[in-house]
Amino acid sequence: ANSLDIITAHHVIEHMVDPVKSFEILRKWLKPGGKILAEVPNVNSRLHAPSRRFHFAHLYNFNPENFMALGQKTKLGIEQLNIEPKTGHIFVVFKKNGGDKIAFDLAKGTEQTRKVLQNHTRFSHYISAQPYTRFFNNLMRPLREKSGIAAQTNPKKLLDRIYN
Repeated sequence: ANSLDIITAHHVIEHMVDPVKSFEILRKWLKPGGKILAEVPNVNSRLHAPSRRFHFAHLYNFNPENFMALGQKTKLGIEQLNIEPKTGHIFVVFKKNGGDKIAFDLAKGTEQTRKVLQNHTRFSHYISAQPYTRFFNNLMRPLREKSGIAAQTNPKKLLDRIYN
């Protein structure tokens, strides 16, 4: 207990049987001021095909509002909230004994999810540019990574070039 500075949970929380209990345990492991860096799929994202929205192994689906509520319920502050531009995933830095009080509204989040589920249909998705842009970007990613690796010898610069 109280021994870790940082815990990462990259696409893990949505698989947990009890995310609240799990976050309470993780919180106990953190030192004061420690952080949980967590990313989960965003049920409100329109960047993925509707048929890929619900994965059988995901026990929970999150939108930004209910993911922030999970932090608040487990007494974690929110230091940062980002919606990742290429995926629509939710990235949050939760902080023990700190972080801002970012306002959220569960009813608003629920209503947004309802609208996305109603309006983001297979037809609307495939007549948009999104799936084709995503396909092209995924096709080009190995080339970008290969050129990034060839041009850099410093590991930090390498990762910065690939991901920025």
